[in-house]
Amino acid sequence: MRIYGPGFKVEQKFSLNGPLAYVRISPSGRYFAVGVLQERHSRATHEQLAEAEGREPEEDVELHVLTADFHTLATVARSSRDVPPVLSDEGEIRIPTIGKNRWRIVENSWNGQRRVLAQVNSTCRPEATTLQPNLLFLVGCDRQVDGKWYRMLRSDGKPVLKGWSPSAELEQTASGANSAFAVGVTTAGKPLAAESLFRSTDLVSESIGVYRVENGLRKVTVSIASPIPTLQTFVLSPGGDQLAVLKGDQIAFYSVP
Repeated sequence: MRIYGPGFKVEQKFSLNGPLAYVRISPSGRYFAVGVLQERHSRATHEQLAEAEGREPEEDVELHVLTADFHTLATVARSSRDVPPVLSDEGEIRIPTIGKNRWRIVENSWNGQRRVLAQVNSTCRPEATTLQPNLLFLVGCDRQVDGKWYRMLRSDGKPVLKGWSPSAELEQTASGANSAFAVGVTTAGKPLAAESLFRSTDLVSESIGVYRVENGLRKVTVSIASPIPTLQTFVLSPGGDQLAVLKGDQIAFYSVP
């Protein structure tokens, strides 16, 4: 694993002792979580287990927590079936269940402190993403009305934005900058169940809203017809004054007022 600077000059290197499972980065880029897969079985046993279970068998993941200069802070073992870690600038975000459809958003800091950020109701395990400037984007399920909710939380757990999507809106993703954040929602031509298969032609449009960090007010909205089926199709510039959007085989740049 390498970090490149201007002119693709190698700035940092980290050798992996197995296949890369994932990389997660804190909002400021000061910390990295690198998961390396450790095979438990022979190839023959692996194939037999995969056929019997109908999914990839459980493996070990060697999780390395690194600083920006690739100094190792900690190394722990986790299961390949665990949710990949979500890093804040202060530690790791965990989402344990506290009852039926009830979840607690907890930050475990690097110095061993535990802080509860929020409690939410969701009929599925909420998904979390950390963004600049130390924001937390949550997406959960609301099957009573057949849809999903999403929230943008500050570092103190208070919401700066709340939204809800019907089942025809497949994906909610976000990007952050110093003064703004963006939330994109992709819409299909018909309602689809979560995790169901779909074709790229089912995607009708994507709406990307850019909001102020301090109060959640919308600054600008960009609508894209026939978006490509890629998880993250947009990103804000570090200063929050430009939005880059992947449109087909081109990257379009939009000015943010």
